[in-house]
Amino acid sequence: MHIREKLECCAIDTSDNMKAAYEFSRLLLDNSEMVNRLAALEHRRWMMEKIMKGFELVKTLDKIYSGPDITTHDSAGKWHVCLVPCDEVSHLTLSHWKAPSRDYSSELDFLDQMSLKIHVKCGQIAHGNREQIEESLRIIHNSFQRIFNGREDIFSHLHSMELAISQMWQNKRSAISIYEGNFSALMKVVSALNSSSSYYLQQTLSALNDAIAPLKEYISFKDYKEQDRLLIQQIPFALTHKKKPGLVKLLSTKEVDSLFSTCHLEPDSVTFVGLITTYDEYLWSKEEIQNITRFLTQSYPFITAKYHIILCESIVREHYDKLGGLAKENRSEIICSNLLIKNMILPQDRKKEYVQTLNGLASNKLVIDYVVDQSDHSQTKVSFQFASKDVLDVIQNSGKVLEYYIYYSALLDAHFDDVEMGWHFQHTASKESADNELDIICTKGMSSLFISAKNVTKKDAQYLKYVIYEISLLADRFGINAKPVLAMPAIEQFQQNPQTQEWEFSKEVKTAYKRGVYLLGKECFNKDVLGEVLDRISDGRDDWCDFLKK
Repeated sequence: MHIREKLECCAIDTSDNMKAAYEFSRLLLDNSEMVNRLAALEHRRWMMEKIMKGFELVKTLDKIYSGPDITTHDSAGKWHVCLVPCDEVSHLTLSHWKAPSRDYSSELDFLDQMSLKIHVKCGQIAHGNREQIEESLRIIHNSFQRIFNGREDIFSHLHSMELAISQMWQNKRSAISIYEGNFSALMKVVSALNSSSSYYLQQTLSALNDAIAPLKEYISFKDYKEQDRLLIQQIPFALTHKKKPGLVKLLSTKEVDSLFSTCHLEPDSVTFVGLITTYDEYLWSKEEIQNITRFLTQSYPFITAKYHIILCESIVREHYDKLGGLAKENRSEIICSNLLIKNMILPQDRKKEYVQTLNGLASNKLVIDYVVDQSDHSQTKVSFQFASKDVLDVIQNSGKVLEYYIYYSALLDAHFDDVEMGWHFQHTASKESADNELDIICTKGMSSLFISAKNVTKKDAQYLKYVIYEISLLADRFGINAKPVLAMPAIEQFQQNPQTQEWEFSKEVKTAYKRGVYLLGKECFNKDVLGEVLDRISDGRDDWCDFLKK
């Protein structure tokens, strides 16, 4: 990024990183146009880097998403659609996205025009691929019925993937992550098959993913100039942590992807992480690591490369004697995924409670390989594996259950454009800056809901004042047209007025509402109502929860 050169352009002394980060942050706050000017400068630097590496501007958008591993650029073919000039004045607005096919040559620069052209083209490609997507889904569904009949866990992933695709056709960006998670799970299942059907299903799933890629790009409304702005805004972070930070990169199955991402950032060190579930993947990772090591040693000797290989337990058991070579040859760290595997002796006084809980988790596929050993009458042993790290995290933290309930209610039962969870904010670039976490953000148009979930079991007036202030501050400081929402299921939403006998807001809900915060109490978490409550709040309705009154 040439960070120091950019700072010197702003007349900022680069001898002290902390001081430079503070001055640069103040500069961006005092001069909002500086971000755009430096973003344009960064784009020109990126263009020169690409051109010097032999990249060219593609002359027609017909090439994008025209084959496997080809998106808006092709690393093998050395072309990129964004090799076009830009300025610091032009910027995209909501009106441009609402009519992306119009001619904006008189008001937008080439890069902003390209963002709109890519959006339009991807929409055309996506709708042209719709029949292929539906045919691929039909083939996958029929094949799974034949091969995995009765495997509810696998069909759960398949149904979730199909639901996510249908939501993506409705322009729901938040469905992309759901699709990708379930697609990866199905691909792992298919890759582990020891039959002739494995290769065929892998190819069909890959073809489906390639056909859906333009749809993901289309509903993302990607502003390519915004990527440069984000890089500029992250300069204080880079300065206060390290000028050339270490990089953690997942080993990619895309050809040369691991190398290109490393060379572009030029970090001091890079740790490649491999998630290995089959022995074939292990053999591929061994060859890939050898290629990466050879290339970096010859072309980038200043980059220290490490490899962190995570192997599933079954691979370790079956091929333990063959694994040592990988670590010796490439200084790799081999780790077994045994964090999710549990072996325990149940306490006698709570044995019934434990067994009942584990039976429920197993019946819902939240734990697998569940075995109860009662051969020794003096004690009961159990062994099981959590279905995923997310399941383990949720079970260990009751607050996570509430967060996920709100997240999926907003995603599936409300009408938001996007729903995200787990955001962190720092008020300044200083190391001493407070770190705030926001549980869920829901966006619709140009407005948003900032939701904080608090799973407390007792009423505490001082704590309530604090969390009301906290979510209100986050919405005011970091939101645009944001409404603060506080979810506390332990609080009563309504109370009966002893004089009029009418139901009205409880004391806690009134306290929050006076400060502009929407408090969601117990009644808001009745079955199938939370989505409507969130929709009403987003729409600015005064009767946002009146329909819940007794």
